[in-house]
Amino acid sequence: MRDQAAPVMEDFARSMQINATGLFALTQVMEADDGGRGGADSIINVGSSFGMVGPDFRFTKG
Repeated sequence: MRDQAAPVMEDFARSMQINATGLFALTQVMEADDGGRGGADSIINVGSSFGMVGPDFRFTKG
């Protein structure tokens, strides 16, 4: 019997590798280049499920 969860786990692992690792690397670069402010930087990450599902045009006019 084939394990149906395997492709899902592989997709999740690949997504985490790209997204979380990329975010971590960017954070490290931004921290290293604080522009001479002495570490007074803030990094705010904002996400939305809208990016995954796209717009629902039933709720718009036109």
